[in-house]
Amino acid sequence: MLGSLLGGYVASRPQRLTWSALALLLGGVSVCVALTVALSPWIAILLCGAGALLLTIFEPVTWALTAEFAGESRATANGVLATSNQLGIIGGASVGGLVLALGGFPFVGLLCLGAAVVAVVVTGLKWRSAEAVGVGI
Repeated sequence: MLGSLLGGYVASRPQRLTWSALALLLGGVSVCVALTVALSPWIAILLCGAGALLLTIFEPVTWALTAEFAGESRATANGVLATSNQLGIIGGASVGGLVLALGGFPFVGLLCLGAAVVAVVVTGLKWRSAEAVGVGI
């Protein structure tokens, strides 16, 4: 919940995509280190908790951007976003379980890092396309 609260603060900032991309990258690195490096259990738990907090910051930013870009079709856009979230949860759990079964926790850490890097790249592309059309993100 703390990540969502921080995300609300980040969503109201002028450089919200920059802050979101940084939080996503740091969260992915945190979880990757926790699951791939041999650490004490408490340090791994701390890193995973920090990673979860950082990775959840982007969700409120996504809702704010969707509402901003949708114009008069906010309800439709938010419905599509909610549906994609649910499908992502189902698909993410399936992929996470498969990765865990095939490669153990180190592969789960690499999966989290890969997902964070992809999210940063997509966020950067959205930021560039928004700047090209003159929308302030």
